[in-house]
Amino acid sequence: MNENTAISNIAEQKMTTVTEFIERLKPADRHSFITQHQLEANKLLVNDVGHLYIPLQNLGGEIIGVKQLTGPQINPRLNINSDEVGYFEFLGDFGSLILLADDYLTAHKVHHETGYRTIMIAHHDDLFVIKDLLAPFKGEVVLVYCAGDSVVPKSQLVSLGIEIFDASSDVNFIRRMEEAVERASLRIPAGYELDDDGVYIVSHGHDGVETRQWICSPLKVSALTRDIDNKNWGRTVEVLDADKMAHTFAMPMTQMISSNFIEQLAECGLTFKAKYKSEVNEYLMKAQPLRRARCVSKTGWYKETFVLPNRVVGEMDEKVVYQNSFASNCNYDESGTLDEWQNNVASLCKGNTRLAFGVSAAFATMILHLVSGESGGFHFRGESSRGKTTILTLAKSVFGNPRNLPRWRATVNGLEGLAGGHNHSLLCLDEFGQLAEVNPKSAGEAIYMLGNGEGKQRMKSNNMMQNTLSWQLLYLSAGEVSLNSILARAGLQVRGGQEVRFIDLLADAGKNLGAFDTTHDSPDGNQFALTIKENAFKYYGTAAIAFLDKVTAEYEKSKQRIIDSMDRFMRHLDLTDADPQVYRVAHRFAQIAASGELASSFGVTGWDEGEANNAALACFESWINERGGNGSQEAKAALEQVSGKLVSLGLLRFNTAGQSAARNGPVWGVMDENFYYVYTNSFRDFLCEGLNVKAVEKALLDAEVLVVSKDRSTIQKKIQNQNVRVYKIRKKILEFTSVENQTEG
Repeated sequence: MNENTAISNIAEQKMTTVTEFIERLKPADRHSFITQHQLEANKLLVNDVGHLYIPLQNLGGEIIGVKQLTGPQINPRLNINSDEVGYFEFLGDFGSLILLADDYLTAHKVHHETGYRTIMIAHHDDLFVIKDLLAPFKGEVVLVYCAGDSVVPKSQLVSLGIEIFDASSDVNFIRRMEEAVERASLRIPAGYELDDDGVYIVSHGHDGVETRQWICSPLKVSALTRDIDNKNWGRTVEVLDADKMAHTFAMPMTQMISSNFIEQLAECGLTFKAKYKSEVNEYLMKAQPLRRARCVSKTGWYKETFVLPNRVVGEMDEKVVYQNSFASNCNYDESGTLDEWQNNVASLCKGNTRLAFGVSAAFATMILHLVSGESGGFHFRGESSRGKTTILTLAKSVFGNPRNLPRWRATVNGLEGLAGGHNHSLLCLDEFGQLAEVNPKSAGEAIYMLGNGEGKQRMKSNNMMQNTLSWQLLYLSAGEVSLNSILARAGLQVRGGQEVRFIDLLADAGKNLGAFDTTHDSPDGNQFALTIKENAFKYYGTAAIAFLDKVTAEYEKSKQRIIDSMDRFMRHLDLTDADPQVYRVAHRFAQIAASGELASSFGVTGWDEGEANNAALACFESWINERGGNGSQEAKAALEQVSGKLVSLGLLRFNTAGQSAARNGPVWGVMDENFYYVYTNSFRDFLCEGLNVKAVEKALLDAEVLVVSKDRSTIQKKIQNQNVRVYKIRKKILEFTSVENQTEG
């Protein structure tokens, strides 16, 4: 027999002895020790004379010994084999946390008070036993040592990353236990300590003397963050300011390695010793807290939660945080209560179609994601001091402080940044004329960009492509001019795509009160507008949160309610022969109506049923009437352009009977009492300038002002003894001339 076989036989003999001993024990039931300490009898064993024991196991799950709880001490060899780790485990609900205890009563207490997985260590005075026991869990769990009768030296436990908790006192047990768990979960980097007054660097000299150097006020990393693709890693950082107020935000790693990372911390109240700035950074970088969080880089919906810079509305299996190198430029401050907002702000919308529509739009932008809606804007147009900005102010109060609304006076890049920071939130842009009149072309580009929901593609300094800003939102605009008039002055035309993305609405409600249908108790429109603004500046920000609380709690149900409500709105409209662009716009109005009605049904607005729906219907009818019907915008623009040019230049560019040449300039053709006969090149180059020729032909034909031959849009006519191809246009087309073109003519 060799040496290894002999050792194996000895181990088997020990195990047989333990096994035989345990087999003679019976499950404990009503033992006085169990009753006295209010224990559960599960797994406890008792011998014939009433001595109580618990089995001990090794890391392989084998029973290797027992621990005696009552009665005279038995053979120590039965307690545990000296060459193995032995423990007793209380299984808990949370696998990411293990509590260590050095006696059974302490282990039982902390487990049943907290529900955490708890292990009683048999050889609690042996550091190597603890190391062996923890080896399989290293890096995966939080460890808290619950002190009982005897304790391993603190310095040894700290070296293993174990938090110490004194379980002997019953004073505020749960609170102190959770505090110990919280400290352990932070996994403070080696060489640092976090105390109530701040972070310290801890070192030991050659003589073993410990020195502690304060480097900054309280600062901790509570979670590691990463996005859905496990990229964009960062830290959830908590700063405690001088007023003991906690500031929590997610900081990207890319920002933490920059030179100005500490500026954001200082803005939140962090104080630090300047010479230890690099140590503060190292402390943050080395922290490896147990908790994980999923980060998103923009506000709005993430799955079924709504992410804001300062909170996440809704519940998910994992923690979600807002993490961006730049703070959102959408104001989410709160002031007052929801009741105060309803009674002093939302109540003034009752009976006021434009005001109720604006507030409903604020709720609708939060719903776009649920119905895969398109981004776009509603432009309230009207004379100065007639209530346009008041609509925007009131609508913005749904989300936050409506003071200092953004203006259109910005570059397209600046507007791109604004939109990126307002994803699924309401963007309000005042003074449209400030951009449009200075640079009409930029205004058109901005409208396309905002409606498309995506910014420009850009390169980084390392020639890698940057992530493109994207958004999904509704925005409200106000100004004295329409997009159509601005573009017309620049010789440009409103395209159908712009019409859908930028819906032009008359701000005037038609009641001689500007944008208002009623002023309630105010003597006139001016005083009513002042009342709205004063109240909106006092009470704001609560409605969006209340709405999101309801939607996230009933996500699928809310989605279906919106879809059903939109269907009812669309069926109510007569859109049988409507142009597709009109149908798309009507769909936008349906989203506004449905969202306002949903918010009212949730008790958020304080409005009666139908208020939001009636407001959207009134605004849609106003838009249709102002537009001139539900036909194609391109066709309307084509008719207006052709008729406008004929009105302003017809007498100068067309010969009449007996004339051989026009008075000056190019000749476009000839005319008689009822028709214009336009040369094909003149039709293409002058009348259709900037437009699609085939589209203009169709518009003229649909309007019954173009006379065609059997198979062509032109006819053959003899002019000055030559047969030429011309467009034969009825002079009835002059009826389509817009007021603006008539004035110019």
